[in-house]
Amino acid sequence: MKKFVLYSVLSFIGVVFLFGLLFLRGLSDFDLSEYPHTEVPFSTDQGLIVGTLILPSERDGVPVAVFVHGDGPQDRFSSDSYLVQMRLLLEAGIGVYSWDKPGVGESEGNWLHQSMSDRAREADAALRAVQQIDHVDASKVGFLGFSQAGWVVPEAAGPGTTAAFAVLVGGAVNWEEQGAFYGRQRRAQEIPRASMSRERLAFVVRNRRADARAALAKVRIPFLALYGSDDLNVDPVAESETYRQIIVPLRSENKVMVVPEATHGLLRAPLFNYQLVSQWPDWLLAMYVMTGRYAFARGGWHQIADWIQSVVPADQ
Repeated sequence: MKKFVLYSVLSFIGVVFLFGLLFLRGLSDFDLSEYPHTEVPFSTDQGLIVGTLILPSERDGVPVAVFVHGDGPQDRFSSDSYLVQMRLLLEAGIGVYSWDKPGVGESEGNWLHQSMSDRAREADAALRAVQQIDHVDASKVGFLGFSQAGWVVPEAAGPGTTAAFAVLVGGAVNWEEQGAFYGRQRRAQEIPRASMSRERLAFVVRNRRADARAALAKVRIPFLALYGSDDLNVDPVAESETYRQIIVPLRSENKVMVVPEATHGLLRAPLFNYQLVSQWPDWLLAMYVMTGRYAFARGGWHQIADWIQSVVPADQ
């Protein structure tokens, strides 16, 4: 009996120790403190916008990905949900820049007052601000957008852009078609429709006619579009096919990828396939912190990093 109790206690301690190690390992993927940070502000019609540039330790002349937010009141790190992706890029030798949306964090204005064209001009201003920073090679700075950025990045990457590349994760083409798909998925999961504020309704009405087809056809820089095969927010089959038809013929570097068993944000679908992070149960949030980079579907972020490195100008 004593041996059984001792064995049980030791087993319990071993399990706790193992989970502790996993938690610390996952938590380290959220820590960017070892990398040089620079605050980079820029001006728009909304007022002063503030963001942070983070470069790899070997920082001179590396590519830089300018993050372009999806929907919602996002700060520069998207409530820390960008940290793992940023770390993966930094480890691959790619710098990152992201800013507080207007009216969020340290930025002036109100993001709900913007059209998608306003957001495209904001993204362009962010990119040009980063290109002026010491240690940054202006010819290696490009866009990395998420979700709603599907109506922002194509316009920002159009004629006259100084961007070196554009990457989109989970970008839709037509606002109303995406909204219909999103609604069908919510109904299938029996999720009640949330009420909409008057200001939010005005934002939707202002942008509901958005369609990226015309802007995509004018893109002349290298372009990569990725989708999760199990995306519940945009239709990965229809959207990837539209992108494939429009952007792939434009340049040999252009690619469209569908990542197997991946969510809208390229997380592992068997665990994390919810439309919104706010729908995650507490245990799943703990699992995300414990797993860190391993919460993401295999290959997605490595493919992004490899593609960016392949399309930026080579060092002279």
